[in-house]
Amino acid sequence: MKSVSKTRRRVKLSDEGMRRRRYGDLRRLFRDRYGPTFPDHDDAAREDLRELLLPISLSPHADLKMRNAIEVWAPWVSEDEAQELVDDIKLSPRWERMPTAKKLGERLNLTYAQRAKLDIRTIRACDISEAGMALIRKQKKRQRDRLRRKLRGAKPRAEYLAASISQTKPWIAAGFNTRRTWERDGKPSVASPRQIKLSTTEHEPATAGECEVAYSSLASSLCVRLSTATTAWPAGTSDIWAEEAAWQSTWDNLEAAA
Repeated sequence: MKSVSKTRRRVKLSDEGMRRRRYGDLRRLFRDRYGPTFPDHDDAAREDLRELLLPISLSPHADLKMRNAIEVWAPWVSEDEAQELVDDIKLSPRWERMPTAKKLGERLNLTYAQRAKLDIRTIRACDISEAGMALIRKQKKRQRDRLRRKLRGAKPRAEYLAASISQTKPWIAAGFNTRRTWERDGKPSVASPRQIKLSTTEHEPATAGECEVAYSSLASSLCVRLSTATTAWPAGTSDIWAEEAAWQSTWDNLEAAA
């Protein structure tokens, strides 16, 4: 089975798809400018009516659709004037009926604020250059990518750096001076005393050699010199700290095993 790419690709619209989208953009623009109908005795409204009829003229049954659009948008236009307008548009070449986005934006005097407000895609703003539009598209893409990473669980860079290893330095809490030594030792989480192995198996007592190793480890951890001839702790355990009393029990077990 072929893998499906999750990357969004820009799909190029067909001529009919572009025509329909252009007509939808013009409808939203003129509804916002004039309301439900074009005003009477307004030269600008008559020019905008013609701009609205241009994409309709490229659709099937164009004559009927243009007459219906005139009745809806400009009911004050007479029959003769409407027929004259339809005939004039039909005689226009195709490139004039579907002008470029830049040229149409200049004819309609469409600003970027109106374009963004009405979500117009097929008409370019007249007050922003191509370089400015490229910069705006780049910023929008960055915002979409940032939102996509956030939805996937990515952390902001400041939060990520604050919780990074180089900032928290866990090797210091584990008792190491350098990060390299900490990594070579297996990255222990916290400092812990060396474990003393008292038996080779669960029920088998340790040998004399293992007891000597355990004795050396015990003496170095307590930083106390213990004589090999000593067989018991001194009397008066009531004056010994609780931690030393625990080590006394461990020492007695070692001596008994030896």
